[in-house]
Amino acid sequence: MLDFLRHRTQHVKVSDVLSYWLLISAGMPQGSFLGPLTFIIPVDGMTAGDCTHKYIDDTTLTELIPRPATSRMQLVVDDLAFQANQCHMNVNENCMNGRRLRKC
Repeated sequence: MLDFLRHRTQHVKVSDVLSYWLLISAGMPQGSFLGPLTFIIPVDGMTAGDCTHKYIDDTTLTELIPRPATSRMQLVVDDLAFQANQCHMNVNENCMNGRRLRKC
């Protein structure tokens, strides 16, 4: 697998102009068979709490909070971010959004 990923170069074409060839130091070649596997393997093992829902590169966490309990969601998010860090992945905090349903 290392030979497949090492010493790769790319250039970009805009209209009729080509950029210089540059060495690529990260990433997986687009359209490769190994691309999805190298993403799924570390992500599949990540769990956070009881209600983790995964779809492609999106993870949704849900929580039911019985009265008068308090939310544990921040602990769950922190744990998931720790697990992602262990897999050399980053959590994009700009894409995190929280929605709260009304109390019944």
